[in-house]
Amino acid sequence: MPLNLIHGPPNSGRAGIVRRQFTEELARSPVAVLPTLDDVFAFERELCREEGALLGGAVQTFDGLFEEVAAAAGAPCPPRIRRDQSERLLRVAAARVKPRILARSAARPGFAAAAADLVAELQAAMLDPASVEAAASSLEDSAYLGELAAIYRAYSELRDSRGLGDRHLLAWAAIAALREDPDSWKARPVFLYGFDDLTREQLELVAVLSGAAPITVALSYEDRPALAARATLLAELREIGAASEQTTEPDPGNTDSPMLYEIERGFGNRDPAPVGPDGSLVMLRCAGERPEAEAIGAEVARLLAAGEEPDGIAIAVRDPARRGRLFREVLEPFGIPVALEADVPVSETATGTALLALLRAAFTSRSAADLLAHLRAPRRGSPGDVDWLEREILRRRLRSADQAAPAWEVK
Repeated sequence: MPLNLIHGPPNSGRAGIVRRQFTEELARSPVAVLPTLDDVFAFERELCREEGALLGGAVQTFDGLFEEVAAAAGAPCPPRIRRDQSERLLRVAAARVKPRILARSAARPGFAAAAADLVAELQAAMLDPASVEAAASSLEDSAYLGELAAIYRAYSELRDSRGLGDRHLLAWAAIAALREDPDSWKARPVFLYGFDDLTREQLELVAVLSGAAPITVALSYEDRPALAARATLLAELREIGAASEQTTEPDPGNTDSPMLYEIERGFGNRDPAPVGPDGSLVMLRCAGERPEAEAIGAEVARLLAAGEEPDGIAIAVRDPARRGRLFREVLEPFGIPVALEADVPVSETATGTALLALLRAAFTSRSAADLLAHLRAPRRGSPGDVDWLEREILRRRLRSADQAAPAWEVK
């Protein structure tokens, strides 16, 4: 089966080619693979906007493709380990290994999260514990890598002993099963679009799939400094064995903004040509974070008033967990619905604060103050009733949650 490459700069029509070829193959149940769920939803909207309702294809991320391949080839799929379980097992693994060089790091709260990320990267590169240990033994002064390898092995043994797997083990199993039985995929066409690079396991799946089905990979590449980093992926795909290559040319008709088109064409050049404004790029100067958020909120409100769809507007900030909440506070008074995509500590949410206070009252501090803090949370107790309980705690000098709970029950 062929591996077909489509490459060209942004605004060169690659997305349109992929959508057209995808719809032409609907009778064969094609699969379109994109980097993120947001990309998946955007691709589906574009398909439905152009073609109406469609039946017969699938649009998903690489994780979904691995799952489909595994299901088709009958690869074993043990229950997937959760992130919190993975971090817990890594803490146990580090305790078993008793590292010397990593002792101080392993004692810190963030070690398990960092180790989980490292293990995921090693697995994505298709490096098992034996491979990492072999690399450590072949290097001089490799005690640091040796301890990491030992923790990786201990973690893998703990995970396997509990009958758990993860998305990388599923990927490895899917690749092996498809290599054993290429016909299990039934030659369903696969289209990859929007990727800047691919992990080793993703490239391995592309290589194996190219022997079982027609695969088309569309990537953004042009021989200029701004896109030079994409040359590595193009070379890796060519090494797999591309049957055909198609180069697309930039076209200003593929964007609504002539100014943004010219900016992209000149990006990274030493002497880019001057570009005239057309209203598609607005610069806001503000003194401080809150004024900046307020100015952006006003701009978003203007776009909405002009008819822009709310789900078509995104605000990108450097640190969503820290700054995202400020934008939500500012935008909500404008009547603008906000979906904050950020990892927020549970202790910084109202529900999390209430839950932690309850857990302390029940298991650690067992104090009346923590019980009171739990009841002060939204939708727990009415302010008047909680005020009455606080007066009782102070008047009767109640110190423990066990002493304060009967008073609350009486109320």
